[in-house]
Amino acid sequence: MFLAGDAAHVHLPLGAQGMNTGMQDALNLGWKLGAAVHGWAPEHLLDTYHAERHPVGAGVLRNVRAQSLLMDWAGTSDPEVLAAREIFTHMAQLPDAQSDLADLMSGMAIRYPMHGTEAHSLVGRPAPDLDLGPARVHELLRSGHGTLLDPADTFAGVAGRWSDRVGRVGQGGRTEPMLIRPDGYVCWAGAADPEPALNRWFGEPR
Repeated sequence: MFLAGDAAHVHLPLGAQGMNTGMQDALNLGWKLGAAVHGWAPEHLLDTYHAERHPVGAGVLRNVRAQSLLMDWAGTSDPEVLAAREIFTHMAQLPDAQSDLADLMSGMAIRYPMHGTEAHSLVGRPAPDLDLGPARVHELLRSGHGTLLDPADTFAGVAGRWSDRVGRVGQGGRTEPMLIRPDGYVCWAGAADPEPALNRWFGEPR
């Protein structure tokens, strides 16, 4: 049994974080269930839903609890609480703090564990919506397939073995090589062999 979306989260509706979390829950689980139904999901794939999304849900609850506490401070005259609120208000005006808070509330701060491939800064994070000329990265994800950005046309032979599950886009060196899952998260990037990541996330080639 899987709990996804609003069925998995109950908390104050602050900042639409529950909506963002629920949509990402469903998107994370949806492509994995589709892979299982179509018979190519690796054995571990469905288990990654809990490993990836449960910590995110817990983080949202912590954030909402903190926001709720700040709201409770609104009418207080307690000098200790007022001092804490003043310090938080000052820190929230700093550009770096504003960026971190925005990423936290929007879900852009998420980084999934990718089992040994986390060294690259893009891996485990939402893929950047790069302009590839004929299409943007996020437009390519509408197919429901994975996407391999192969700017130097290095991995055509490897990617061809997964062509029923992964589309390859060559762009003449304009982007960094990366493998993007159907839910928009980067699961491999850099110059190493992408075949282990293709096997891990998209199963054995046909």
